[in-house]
Amino acid sequence: MKQRQEFDNYSSVNYMPAHSDLYLSWLKEHPLRRLDWDRWLLMSMIGIIIGLVAFLLKQTLAVLDDFKWNRARELASESIIKCWGWTAGISIAFVLISSIIIVFIHPPAGGSGVPETITFLNGIVVHKTQTLRNFIAKFASVVFAVSSGLPCAIQGPIISLGAIIGSGVGQFQSKSLGFRPNWFSRFRNAEDRRTFTTAGVAAGVAAAFNAPIGGLLFAMEDLSSHWNRKLSWQTFFCCCISVSVANSFNSAFDRFKWQGSFGLFNLWVAEPIQVNILMLLPAIILGLIGGVLGAIFTRLNVAIIELRKFLFGKIKNLNLQRLARIIEPCIIVFIMSVIVVLMPNAFQCTEDKSREGNITAPILKQCNMSFNTFQPDEFSCKDNSTYNEAATLLVGSGNRLLSRLVSRGTHRWFHYRTLLAILPVWFFMVSWTAGTSVAGGIFVPTLISGAIYGRAFGLAILDIYTSRTGHQYPIDSYWEWIDPGAIAMLGAGSLLGGVTRLCLAVTMIIVEMSQDIDFVIPVMISIWSAKVVADQLALPLYKFMLNIKSLPYLDAEAEVVIDNEIVNLELYKASHIMASSPKTIHSVESLSTLARLLLGTKHGGFPVVKYDEVTKTDICYGLITRNELYIVMCCDDVYNEEQIGKTVTPTIEWEKISVDYLTDPSAMEERVRTYTKFDQYRNIYVNLEQFIDKSCTKVDQEYSVHRVYTLFRTLGLRHLLVIDSLNRIVGIITRKDLMNFNIHEKLCLFENSLKIDDNLFISSAGCSMEEKGEKDSVVYQILPAVTIPRIDEEIEEGSRKNTITSFDRGSESVAAETEVNDEETLNEILESGENSKRCEENLRKNSLELRNVKRISKSDSVVKFDLSYTDEKTRL
Repeated sequence: MKQRQEFDNYSSVNYMPAHSDLYLSWLKEHPLRRLDWDRWLLMSMIGIIIGLVAFLLKQTLAVLDDFKWNRARELASESIIKCWGWTAGISIAFVLISSIIIVFIHPPAGGSGVPETITFLNGIVVHKTQTLRNFIAKFASVVFAVSSGLPCAIQGPIISLGAIIGSGVGQFQSKSLGFRPNWFSRFRNAEDRRTFTTAGVAAGVAAAFNAPIGGLLFAMEDLSSHWNRKLSWQTFFCCCISVSVANSFNSAFDRFKWQGSFGLFNLWVAEPIQVNILMLLPAIILGLIGGVLGAIFTRLNVAIIELRKFLFGKIKNLNLQRLARIIEPCIIVFIMSVIVVLMPNAFQCTEDKSREGNITAPILKQCNMSFNTFQPDEFSCKDNSTYNEAATLLVGSGNRLLSRLVSRGTHRWFHYRTLLAILPVWFFMVSWTAGTSVAGGIFVPTLISGAIYGRAFGLAILDIYTSRTGHQYPIDSYWEWIDPGAIAMLGAGSLLGGVTRLCLAVTMIIVEMSQDIDFVIPVMISIWSAKVVADQLALPLYKFMLNIKSLPYLDAEAEVVIDNEIVNLELYKASHIMASSPKTIHSVESLSTLARLLLGTKHGGFPVVKYDEVTKTDICYGLITRNELYIVMCCDDVYNEEQIGKTVTPTIEWEKISVDYLTDPSAMEERVRTYTKFDQYRNIYVNLEQFIDKSCTKVDQEYSVHRVYTLFRTLGLRHLLVIDSLNRIVGIITRKDLMNFNIHEKLCLFENSLKIDDNLFISSAGCSMEEKGEKDSVVYQILPAVTIPRIDEEIEEGSRKNTITSFDRGSESVAAETEVNDEETLNEILESGENSKRCEENLRKNSLELRNVKRISKSDSVVKFDLSYTDEKTRL
């Protein structure tokens, strides 16, 4: 229930602009261009800026990483306690800066920002996430969080940063900076904003992983709810630009020091290995392991987040709660400093095999993550010819650790004891870190976890090969695939696939990282196996995060389960889930009427009707949103007492009325409230004709629920009007109506009402039925629906109406509708009705007027009771 209430904090937007007369006039002023050169120019700008941001992130992290670990290595040679003290102190200082930024300066910048980005691209306005302030706060927080040693990475936040850049550059304006030139103004609409945001997201992934195709597939497979061929080319172009810029600057600078090689792509390509069909078996096994561990990781992370929310919720004092949120990441980084510095001392130093000259397989091979050639970490080892395995896997940035795990030709560098000792510790700490009050992502830490067990599995295969052949390393190309570093890459992909369930994107990212196209088949099979297993055990992590954050996201397909069976939504109609009889207005209304409408409801939009001379009734004409009404009623043309008795036609620019949210809703509401306090506003009328969306989407009430859901999500709608055969509005469907829990509740009630039995049953809760009364020849159907009558200033809001319809199963079927003023009378009628005749007698006995009687076909053998309420319902 609390989650449903939190849904009301969000508003949705249409993917396409409202097709009003004002919008058509704006379109004529901004004609389409054949070459569309300005769109491609903005895509280039987005790619360049994101590439520069990725460059700044990497160089800044390298500087802070050197500052921290160079001094730690110096102290390690003197005293391990001094080394630990320095590491813990500087780490806590860094994480304090990171968490204070989130807790006190800008809370929306916390986490990776990926769930909020997914929701925005799905059509929901998440306030304060697409702003310059959020960009600065997230950039600073993730830099200090990663540098502190927390098991998090920049790949998640850079997706959010890319979304902000794409949105801002695509609109070519900034409210924070007061920057709003006339250039590129034709892109300032909801559709183009989401298009550029999608490109920014993909470019962020591409720059983070050095994978332009992977960035494109990531945005297409997981983030964007709307896609087309044109967007694919533009997004891929943007990804290529961002990767090119990032590589060009990273090759020219090392820790912000000029190297004199600008434009050189620093692509360390791994020497391809010949993939054997036998490699598919470990790929499948690792996929199964990755699916199980991916589901465990997701559930563990969600459990920790729920526990965190529960414990912090117990702290009523806001300042103490903020303090607790700051202390938590400090505790984590303190534990990590103990693990990183002290744990290596539990392992003996190992001989540096890079100094041997008799290794058959090449030693120094490298996956493409823009890292230096693999070098083991000596850390506290006194002898320069030795290294510490645990320190090699723990000391340094996450990118460097992953590079060491997946380096090929390093067959015997790490042993089981080291890998299996680090895996559970790292796995748990990553799960704990996700969701804390810092900006950070889990992509690279998850890859590291998968690479650890993947390398251990590869080492086991190598030992089997050694026991059968007597060779320490493969000596011919047929067995060259038995490389723990290559198998570690399969493990990394399997776990990330098990957590995210993204087959195409993760496969391409792994292949582009390794620069080994021959590796694509085993990687794909490993990730696909992980997805299949994980889907049976848990939801994807981001789906859980959307639920935890109460973000009203619509999946690609609705999956409603009743009585442990998936419901076929094709069997149900739009009338079963819609909100009945919404409040409607005409194109010309008085200020007083509109003010009462806005203040008396929270609906996000209102159907507009017009009187039809043929049918002698109001028929559907269009739709106008709540924000548009507020803007119209608060403009200077309307707020004028001298307009008494006149009809005002406001003059407003389309760009000012096509906003996602109101900048100052409190002030606007106060002005609208004045329209209800003075009688003169009853005689001032507003002409809304130019603001009405006359192309709003409508469906017949017989339309199937499955097709309603598909239409709503595919077109990115905010409101879907439901009409009858005469084009009269009978209901409205919004995002909330299509949420799984809402469809489930309404269909449960509908299914209960259709239960045909000789006894009368009344539903008490959910889908359970309780027997009431004795056998009866009448079957009742109870159809709850929200009924919102037309605004009438003389009628008091909040009245309640119950409509009863009775159908007899006899050959002469009769329907009777009547109004019942209280629920007690209604229950008496329901309990005492033995047949249609008895029911009608009870109706008349209670002095209830029989309003309408009509015949129905003999095939209709169901008795219907239609209960409708005028209770207010918040609409998205």
